[in-house]
Amino acid sequence: MTASRHSFLAPSAHLLVWLLLPALPAAADPAGEAEVNWDAYEAEGDGAYETVVHGHHLAPTDETTGFAETLDVAESAETVESVSDVLSDSVGVQVRRLGGLGSFGSAGIRGSTPQQVPIYLDGVRLQGAGHSVIDLGRIGLDFLDSIEIFRGTAPVSYGISGIGGLISLNTRSFDTPVTEVAGSVGSWDSARIHLLHGTRVDQTTALSLLSAQHSAGNFIYLNRNGTHADTSDDALAPRQNNAHDASSFLLELKRPIGSWTVGAIELLSAKKQGIAGIESIATRHARLSTLGHQLRLFARRKGSGKAPWRLELHAGHLLVSEDFNDTKNEVGVGFGRTMSKGHTLELGSCLVVPWSEKHETSARLTGAFERFDQEELVAGVAPDGSTRLSLRLGAQHDLRPTDSWLLSAAIRLEAHHARFGGGPRPIGIGVIEPRRVQDVYVSPSLGLRYEAWKHLYLRANAGRYVRVPDMRELFGDQGAVVGNAKLRPETGTNVDAGVTGIWENLGELNLLRVDAVGFGAFVEDLISYVQNSQHTIRPENVDSAVIAGLELAARLRAFELVSAQANYTYLYGVNRSDKPYHDGKRLPGKPAHEAYGRLEVFKPFLNGWGFGGWVDGSYAGRNYLDQANMKEDALARALMGLGAKLTRPDLGLTFTLKVDNVFDTIVLYDKQGRPHPLRDYEAFPLPGRTVWLTVHWRR
Repeated sequence: MTASRHSFLAPSAHLLVWLLLPALPAAADPAGEAEVNWDAYEAEGDGAYETVVHGHHLAPTDETTGFAETLDVAESAETVESVSDVLSDSVGVQVRRLGGLGSFGSAGIRGSTPQQVPIYLDGVRLQGAGHSVIDLGRIGLDFLDSIEIFRGTAPVSYGISGIGGLISLNTRSFDTPVTEVAGSVGSWDSARIHLLHGTRVDQTTALSLLSAQHSAGNFIYLNRNGTHADTSDDALAPRQNNAHDASSFLLELKRPIGSWTVGAIELLSAKKQGIAGIESIATRHARLSTLGHQLRLFARRKGSGKAPWRLELHAGHLLVSEDFNDTKNEVGVGFGRTMSKGHTLELGSCLVVPWSEKHETSARLTGAFERFDQEELVAGVAPDGSTRLSLRLGAQHDLRPTDSWLLSAAIRLEAHHARFGGGPRPIGIGVIEPRRVQDVYVSPSLGLRYEAWKHLYLRANAGRYVRVPDMRELFGDQGAVVGNAKLRPETGTNVDAGVTGIWENLGELNLLRVDAVGFGAFVEDLISYVQNSQHTIRPENVDSAVIAGLELAARLRAFELVSAQANYTYLYGVNRSDKPYHDGKRLPGKPAHEAYGRLEVFKPFLNGWGFGGWVDGSYAGRNYLDQANMKEDALARALMGLGAKLTRPDLGLTFTLKVDNVFDTIVLYDKQGRPHPLRDYEAFPLPGRTVWLTVHWRR
């Protein structure tokens, strides 16, 4: 394999031809149809994301038995925030970052690993072919309308659900032509620009987006030089080899054809970055280049009548290609340059049939073929490629015996046939034994929702879930993160119960929402990422684990002026291993306490201008990095941010100033007074005070 093979597909030519297609008869106008999952589908043409029940509004995520929320992120595109930034503010979601604008970010839910949380874009899963972790730090909010987060239980119509839950990204819709231009500059020589245009040509609606960003990532951090007990050689130093350049292109097309609405989405992305070492392990030359391509085709049809059935067919191709260059042996466990490529082909369908006002059945069938290849160019080592064929079937029936009750029973069936190729490992250490694996898993679940009083809902859910390790977890090498060929599939049982209250228009109180949830997960063979040396992190099976916790969240808006939110998550994750030296220890990378709060004020004033500002704060505490629970890793952190926004709606202008880590926290101190760097859950330092200025124009 040579570097010339490290490429991805150009935008498919047939997509551009759509703009020139002649008009065809249409049963429905797709321009106003919000691009959301079928559970969010509302009346044609209104593009609504919510319905009115008993005089108050419910988002589609509220109309299920699960504990979920819908984040409206349309306005967040006016800042430099990414998907990982928004998710980190949500209750029960733990985001891991490597520090700085555009740095790698991944999300777990309720103590799960990111691999246990499927990520969907308009109903199609983004993971596959050895890439079960999506870099949410490089997905901007520019082309998204909303993000749906299901904690624990998700409807079958959304697709496969993980042990932790599910996250769904929904692309923007528009009724009239729109053009947006935004530019951001910030600390650490960071900059970002995005261009968006949505229009209609004949009966075809088209949305296109081009974005690019850069950051040197050279923030100041505490370098302990690998001697944690000796503070004499500690020094503040700029982060090295942490720069990145990234770009992406999106094209989405939709049009009616007869009684169908058909469409396509093309998403291309590229990123080049340095690979900074873990905490005190400085690097200068290690690099990673990532190229990605996703093409999705879909067709939708809605029946007629008072309770029409809904059908969606989709096909997709995902390609992720990576070039990891560590010929100086600065990270990982050996010299080398590893090229990897993963392909995923997927076909699927989803049918929703509302038999009556009391009965509705959903069914989803998905088939996927994955192939993962690696080659080590320096040593000329290339193990045989690995393939996996998967078939997933899910069925769910919703029963509403009265207006107050909803009962949902679901069953998921997964069948996997995998062939793992053998040969020398790409990093040159050890040999991979070839093998074949066939697995069949059945996962039932049951949920209920009861409106005990007006505006107050009680919910409870229980379900069984499974996740097989992806091929990168088994055989991959990304320098600081290496694979483990001995991993076993993880299975778990989830339970949760709690209450949700939603009140609207109570005098000057425009909205009040309160959630309180208790949850638990009992997992066998949990795959947990642990730091097994100063240089590397790798996934390992925990024989048995218990993860339990409490979620509290509140949101309010008053006087059409002030909005506030606050949430708190308590997480108890304990190892129940048969190894005495691990049994009873806290699971690594899962903080016991997390909290977030935000207070925002916005007010229009003279001459058409509007002004707003906010203050927010986050806290995370009692987190361990390894299975031994070393005390030096159990540190708490509290960070504060500020922001201000100036708008001129008639001109389409918005100016935003955002400051993160206002007090420039770089060093944390333990009870013995020893300094530690501010860092994320995986031992990567985080930046101090960071300032962003964004100018956004919309026409």
